[in-house]
Amino acid sequence: MFTEDFDLFFNDFITTVMIDGIEIDVIFSNEFVDAEGIATTAPHLYIETSEVEDLELERKDEVLINESAYSIKSIENDGTGMSVVFLEKKWDR
Repeated sequence: MFTEDFDLFFNDFITTVMIDGIEIDVIFSNEFVDAEGIATTAPHLYIETSEVEDLELERKDEVLINESAYSIKSIENDGTGMSVVFLEKKWDR
């Protein structure tokens, strides 16, 4: 695993989210995807793996982002010190 300082990368793309009542700096993406002819979005977070472990994140934990609530669908460690947290939208305010 890399031992890089991700702060430089995060500073340009940071979004502060609330996960189980704790504010965390992440990179949030809600890109458009075409899944076999069905247009949708694929909301996900890039977060340091150490934070995933420290927070003991798991499936179905709630994530609040810009007045919208999501639940965690899955967490994938990419082997570089970062993890991708895939989300499912629950509601908007």
